[in-house]
Amino acid sequence: DTKLPEDRIDAVIGNVPFADLKLDYHGQKFSLHDYFFAKSVDALKPGGVLALVTSHFTLDKQNASIREYLASKADFVGAIRLPSNAFKREGTAVVTDIVFLRKRAPGEPEQHSDPDWLSIAPLEIEGAEVPVNRYFLNHPEMVLGTWTRKDTLYGGEGLSVVANAELNGNLTEAIERLPRFATLHSSPIEAETHSVFVPPPAERHIGEGSFFIGSDRVLYQSQGGQGQSVVYGGTTLKADGTMTGKRMAVLIELRDRARRVLQSQNEGWPEKHRDDARQELNRAYDRFVFAYGPINKTTFGETADGSAIRRMPNLVKFKEDPDAMLVMSLEDYDEVTGKATKAAIMSRDVVGKNPPITKVNSAEEGLLVSLNQRGTVDLPFIASLYGKPENQIIEELGELIFHDPESKEWQTADAYLSGNVRSKLTAAECAGPEYARNVAALRSVQPEDVLPGDIDANLGAPWIPERDIQAFAAELFHVEPSSIPVAHLKKDAVWSIAPDYAAEQSVAAISEFGTARANGTSLLELALNMKTPTIYDTIDHGDREERVVNQEATLAA
Repeated sequence: DTKLPEDRIDAVIGNVPFADLKLDYHGQKFSLHDYFFAKSVDALKPGGVLALVTSHFTLDKQNASIREYLASKADFVGAIRLPSNAFKREGTAVVTDIVFLRKRAPGEPEQHSDPDWLSIAPLEIEGAEVPVNRYFLNHPEMVLGTWTRKDTLYGGEGLSVVANAELNGNLTEAIERLPRFATLHSSPIEAETHSVFVPPPAERHIGEGSFFIGSDRVLYQSQGGQGQSVVYGGTTLKADGTMTGKRMAVLIELRDRARRVLQSQNEGWPEKHRDDARQELNRAYDRFVFAYGPINKTTFGETADGSAIRRMPNLVKFKEDPDAMLVMSLEDYDEVTGKATKAAIMSRDVVGKNPPITKVNSAEEGLLVSLNQRGTVDLPFIASLYGKPENQIIEELGELIFHDPESKEWQTADAYLSGNVRSKLTAAECAGPEYARNVAALRSVQPEDVLPGDIDANLGAPWIPERDIQAFAAELFHVEPSSIPVAHLKKDAVWSIAPDYAAEQSVAAISEFGTARANGTSLLELALNMKTPTIYDTIDHGDREERVVNQEATLAA
């Protein structure tokens, strides 16, 4: 959910997450892997560099849409293909790449180190042809091992890379082979000679439950990280279709423009730019009222039994949007007269950026400011606000803060006297007599012992580490942990399992914990996500096919 500004970041380094999700980004449907690549490149400033660890499918897959998207904005510096056991400590045995990109400046010509990185070609491995990115065929020295074949679960040919030397040394040499970033930059970017405020580009924030308009003009609602087309009255709604679809399209515009107005005020934009954002909101509101009447238009009626009915026809379906209340608050509506007037947000600032605090009158005030602005107990910062030495501030704060003997940092009492207070007590007792105050405070908050019978560890509980679920799965199916990697995407509360052939074809997965129609590994993944299996049969009616639930197979699963 982090809102990364575009063209602002110097470097992006990391390991992209994995999950079976599709996300909408700039009109394209990207996998979670590809979404992180695209968003990271867009966040880089011109000349900024990216180094991300990803599965080999990013470079090897037939669909080159993500590679083409990246190539349109950044130069390919190179890539290093790691051995399959590079992450064996994490319990995974997959082929991974480190991909290096450099963001181009506007108008700068493409300078890919190897233009062939956009395409793939067959590589013969042990008598079978496997698709591999042409870059690695042109630069075999960037593959840190020997190609071997690996059967896939779906009948195709897979690959593996077996290390033939110590990884650290090989990796260092491969990095040295990469072109220097400076050689890829033909003309330096001129520094700005004066400061001009440019409003940041409008961000398309699509939270869970939010409505949005796709590139095909169809209305979608974000559900579980994917866009589901919106159906109303048996019809798929489009922005240029039925009246309900057209009305919802304007409501979506009102929502986004209202967010923009609040953003301009919260971020302290110059007055002219705040006014511009407000005028755009006013114009969108006026168009809506002209076409459909007040946003909150309300009608009343009765049912056959005399019960009162209250309807808001302009908000049909849109009330499901998490920001529906923001749109409804754009006007003050009188249900008696049926008339609406624009709310204050349409004519003036309603929120604002607080001026910085430069002085406080007590150590406690300084602590609150430090927590609000720095997120920590920053004694030098508090001293700069209060004008008193740190030792006096510590004395004045008293029981409000504690010095942690492990981190060597000051913490608030709320933070220090919570969490694993047992280990904190042990550390304080071992730290010496100067931490006697800590020991006394920690002893007063020690919890009662929890007996094993009182602990309930449900399958899929978010606090259980991935490695424990992986170990459980390996024991369940009688395979090595590396045969059944487990990943947990905490933000979306999604567990995923990527079993290899040995795990899927194990006796336990097929017969002991599986059925004829549902493999045990798939059932485990469903259980981790709190879902029940449903088995379908496909019935051929000649001109069409119908999927129906197989009750017997579903019950067995």
